[in-house]
Amino acid sequence: METFLISKYRMELMGVATIGILMCHAVGNHVSFPYPVSYAFSIGQIGNSLFMLLSGFGLYYSLSKAESNKTSILAWYKRRYARILIPYILWYVVHFIRACNTPNTDWVQFLFGFSLIKFWFYGGGAWFLSVLIPLYALSPWIKKLLTFQDMVGRNVIMVSCVLTIASFFHCSNPFFEHVLRAMPHFEAFFLGMAFAYYSIGGGRIKAPILLSYGIVLMISFFTINRDFANFYLSCCLIVLPLLLWCLEHNNMNTKILRWLGRISLESYLTNGALPHYVAMIPWCMLSFNLNYGNYLGYSIVIIGGLLWAWGLHVVSQWILSKI
Repeated sequence: METFLISKYRMELMGVATIGILMCHAVGNHVSFPYPVSYAFSIGQIGNSLFMLLSGFGLYYSLSKAESNKTSILAWYKRRYARILIPYILWYVVHFIRACNTPNTDWVQFLFGFSLIKFWFYGGGAWFLSVLIPLYALSPWIKKLLTFQDMVGRNVIMVSCVLTIASFFHCSNPFFEHVLRAMPHFEAFFLGMAFAYYSIGGGRIKAPILLSYGIVLMISFFTINRDFANFYLSCCLIVLPLLLWCLEHNNMNTKILRWLGRISLESYLTNGALPHYVAMIPWCMLSFNLNYGNYLGYSIVIIGGLLWAWGLHVVSQWILSKI
């Protein structure tokens, strides 16, 4: 697998991840499908692992361009956090307006949820941002760990094994339990940084190695620990070479995929929030079951969510250009 292809098609791959999330959210929003179809749609959670992997890939590239002095690293932190937090803050304005119009709003809980800390104790919310924020903070040290003693291959194997084994454990403490459950996401991010290292050096990764590692993770899922995040990470590693091959050898226009990739972060936010608002539409007042199987409801979520995400992206980019 030519690792530079990940850089070449990173935006298209982000678009694929976005489509995967829209698919798996359909199952979570109770869209009626026959069992084989609902199972296929749930596999769309591969998009989570792919998103985390590509995030690590992009951060390694941007870190490699930054100088190693304190001023440059601080400027890097400012740019990276602004790119994820500005869309998040703009997105949360809608929730703030709703809270203001809701009697007896618990503002302490509202602020707790807004802080993104809530995920580490109760789960839910914009979990991917809750995971990305500490990973962004640790990225310079993760990069050093990856390249420690210039033995990247060994370091990748060791860190991946530690993260995989850690995900097998359970803890009664809610915070540490959520940290353990996030290990596959940490691993996907770390592998993304490793792929970027090889990509910058013009290196290759043998597809059978990815396939073998993905199969090992899948076997561990079925035999040791039924943590679906490990299962989806294994599927991501197995499918990634195939996705790159398809993107490199297809003659189709990928503008839609690139557009979806460009608004991927925003669409994750809007697609997760809109079902709560669409559910308020009084479908029961209709004289016939217009929303049978929740097809109409989730179609509104997809279309409205993508338009909302595009608007968030445009405004966020304008704000970023001014700071």
